[in-house]
Amino acid sequence: MTRLSDTLADLAAAGAVTLREPLDLFAPEGLETPLPLDHLRLLQRSNGLEGYDGYYRLFGLGRGAGMCMQDWNRPALWKGAWQGRADGYLCFGETGWGDQYAYRAGEPGGEVVRIEAFSMEPEPVAGSFGEFMRGVFLPCAVKPRDELTVQARARFGRLPLADHVTFLEPPLAGELDPARVVRMPAVAAMRANAAAFAGR
Repeated sequence: MTRLSDTLADLAAAGAVTLREPLDLFAPEGLETPLPLDHLRLLQRSNGLEGYDGYYRLFGLGRGAGMCMQDWNRPALWKGAWQGRADGYLCFGETGWGDQYAYRAGEPGGEVVRIEAFSMEPEPVAGSFGEFMRGVFLPCAVKPRDELTVQARARFGRLPLADHVTFLEPPLAGELDPARVVRMPAVAAMRANAAAFAGR
């Protein structure tokens, strides 16, 4: 089996992923954050990762990261707006829509869940971080399964890490109109989704 680091290098050379400076595992953020060994090894290769022009992201640790995992998980940033629905998870990555990739709190190294941006409903997507990278993140970095993501990238281009794409109004079941997609600051989008969910 090809090593994950070799796959990353190949995808970076092809322009499918953007790598960052490596994490110093002996820095406080590297020592204090409970992550499985293969996850830490990836951050040691690239302290954060972007795929498909920023529409798939892995958070890094500390100030050297493009997006800091510790900061993103602070309740006051956006989780608190969900009134407990986002609690109990360590979010370590996301899609450009705000769907979160996470471990259940206290279970790093266990299964990875995808938490839906408009409801905070969790769905298991992989049994481990390595399985998640090979079966979810890296394939989507090359060709997303979601046609709306392809259309959003064609319309907006590269998505900055501080932004999300979202709908002017959270979509009802089956009503995914690409014309209603906008780009907005990520934190504002996550809070707006929470307010819309509470108002249903």
